[in-house]
Amino acid sequence: MKSGNLLISAAAIAATTFLVLPAATAAEVELTAVTGVSGRSVVSQVFLRWVKEVNQRGKGIVRIKYLGGPEITPPFQQAQALKRGLFHMLYAPGAFYAGQVKEVDALIASNKSIQDMRKNGSIAYLDKLWRAQIGSHILGWFDTHVRFHMYFSAKTRPKMPTNEAEMRVMLRGIKLFSTPTFRGFQKALGATPVALKVPEILPSMDKGVIQGYGWPEYGMTGLGMQRVTKYRLDPTYYRGNILTLINARKWDSLPANVKAFLNKEVIAYEAVSAKWVRAQVNREQGILKKAGMQVLTLNAALSSKYRAIAHEIAWKRLARRSPKHAAKLRALMYDPALD
Repeated sequence: MKSGNLLISAAAIAATTFLVLPAATAAEVELTAVTGVSGRSVVSQVFLRWVKEVNQRGKGIVRIKYLGGPEITPPFQQAQALKRGLFHMLYAPGAFYAGQVKEVDALIASNKSIQDMRKNGSIAYLDKLWRAQIGSHILGWFDTHVRFHMYFSAKTRPKMPTNEAEMRVMLRGIKLFSTPTFRGFQKALGATPVALKVPEILPSMDKGVIQGYGWPEYGMTGLGMQRVTKYRLDPTYYRGNILTLINARKWDSLPANVKAFLNKEVIAYEAVSAKWVRAQVNREQGILKKAGMQVLTLNAALSSKYRAIAHEIAWKRLARRSPKHAAKLRALMYDPALD
């Protein structure tokens, strides 16, 4: 196999030994799945816990075979691999395929509950857009409970503002690891965003190349970030943007009983996954605090404005990228009063 293409190597699949499942019976439908980050990461474990439950309760109906993460297909190629049917299911951050789906920003900028978004048609609306652009059906959204923080090194304690004008320059001169997801928000607070690969964050903090980073509430201790993280800025901003996707053609071809079973399992897990996610957040944040991290908190008025600025940047970016759908998605998925 040539390096960088979308084909799945037999060797890579064979090497994925940490999730061994029994062979499917003849009556079962087998679906293959890939994650955007390593299956050992707590981020992917949110999905793999659901896979385990589906396989336990779905015997004789459906079985999901986990193939692996980035070692199977490079992260930024996974959406196209899914579209081509090289595997059936994908659990990966929206940022990995933001260049292919114009409306990814609607995920991070939303603030309504997953239950409300299912009821008001948000998920069905998104589904049409995902189908049209990457040939995938949106099955579920398990990480709506996850939020983001900004974190800083020991020598970079942000000066806490007393008004909005001070807040908009509070990170001036600070270089932060960034992604397209929150680059605009970092710049709005005066920071200098720096694009790095995830494994480069820790050594870049050590060398002073960057003085901080934006990151979800969990997934840091596995990277060793507790050693270099001395300040956390509150409040949180944005939300998790990892959808559980399935190839649309495969979904449409599934028997009705399989679809019904998967839908039931997804909706139930969307409700109960919050407890497990919060336990992981509390565990990791506890490790960071024990290692010496201090929490810096904006006052109530500035906290509300902080979140509002973050959301407004994302919605404006979406309006530029998808003028036809941005206003509708914003009305369905976002309530300013919840900031």
